[in-house]
Amino acid sequence: MPTRGEQQRQEYNADRDAWKQIKYFHKDDETSAGLIFKLACGEWLVLELTSDGFQWWHRQVMDSKRIPGLNRIKTSETWRHPVPIHFIRKLIVDQKERCYERGSLFNFSEFATTIFRKILERHQEEQASELHKQGIDLTLVTDEQKATLFAKLEKQTNRFSSDPRN
Repeated sequence: MPTRGEQQRQEYNADRDAWKQIKYFHKDDETSAGLIFKLACGEWLVLELTSDGFQWWHRQVMDSKRIPGLNRIKTSETWRHPVPIHFIRKLIVDQKERCYERGSLFNFSEFATTIFRKILERHQEEQASELHKQGIDLTLVTDEQKATLFAKLEKQTNRFSSDPRN
């Protein structure tokens, strides 16, 4: 999830004796948030919501994933699992009813965050379905046991992945 114009600061809360990290946009007119997808064929699909509106473009294999006129992309989240393009399209269509502009309830980063969160939720539902097929009832296990089961399932499904980190 790349962003433009995003800044971060930390505030200390004395009551809880903890630091809180706050993300904000420095200038409303020069901000954007988006998603970069690497397609199965190796090409790039870039979705970006800016103050000028929604933009998307497709990059060939030989193109870089850099955005013209942008020296630095700040990446806030990364996801390394396949997502069907029809699901991404559905999420974008679901977003069209929301108002993303200065002074509205939703800012540009909310656009990308909502889509990203829905992708994560879909993956968790798929994992829960897979565990249910194996005869494991998730209502009977603790959160700690769920995390262990999900991690084990994740390792099994990525065992033959081309990702060198596995």
